[in-house]
Amino acid sequence: MIDLHCHILPGLDDGSRDLDDSVAMARQAAADGIEVVAATPHIHPDHEVLIHELEDRVGRLNAALAEEGVGVRVVTGGEVSEPLLDELDDDDLRRVSLGGGGWVLVEPRPGPLSAAQSDFAAEGSLLSNSGVAPSIRAVAADGISSASMISQRRCFS
Repeated sequence: MIDLHCHILPGLDDGSRDLDDSVAMARQAAADGIEVVAATPHIHPDHEVLIHELEDRVGRLNAALAEEGVGVRVVTGGEVSEPLLDELDDDDLRRVSLGGGGWVLVEPRPGPLSAAQSDFAAEGSLLSNSGVAPSIRAVAADGISSASMISQRRCFS
């Protein structure tokens, strides 16, 4: 089983406070039958998350989990605030895509979905071709996008 949305990286946002907390979260995930966790810290102006550091942070957490004997693999990701989408280049989109597979978890603006957001969600928003893989932005709403990603087996490379 895959957890597509987890604030498991220590000390980054409103999720895990420290490495011990992250290890405990991974142990619980393993007990629940989860084998892969997408680390999805907030990519939002209210949180100081440096996208270029995510891969290294995930690597350090995976090393700690291996040392502790926790059978969960953490992969890169991010929960991108909708207003920041246009500010991210293809490299940043790849870095925050779920497991590097081209799907980006988007946090819509608060409140009811606007017409533009509804169109955005319905179309799946193919935004660009980076030369490596398409970057597709999907809204995480009602599990529809996540189910689609899993059924297409396109989340993780």
